[in-house]
Amino acid sequence: MLFAGCTTIVHQDGSHRNSAAGEATVEMITLEYASASKVCNALEALLGDPTTPPVAADPRTNSIIVLGSPDEIDRVKKVIALMDKEVSP
Repeated sequence: MLFAGCTTIVHQDGSHRNSAAGEATVEMITLEYASASKVCNALEALLGDPTTPPVAADPRTNSIIVLGSPDEIDRVKKVIALMDKEVSP
């Protein structure tokens, strides 16, 4: 499988078939303020380990990669939007 918890992406080959959920896609969500690794750890705590849908941090681009159905990806995007905020020092 492409993801295993909050790991760095080794390869990405586009769409994948998920027998339990039908068609699954991969989406990269670039963060503006938050650290991808920290957001990924928070998602893991919120969504369970292993996460459903699977998520991974890409520190090189400061992005979260999600593998899932459109509904699952939308749910993760909403949680990420709550965490990716500018914080005053």
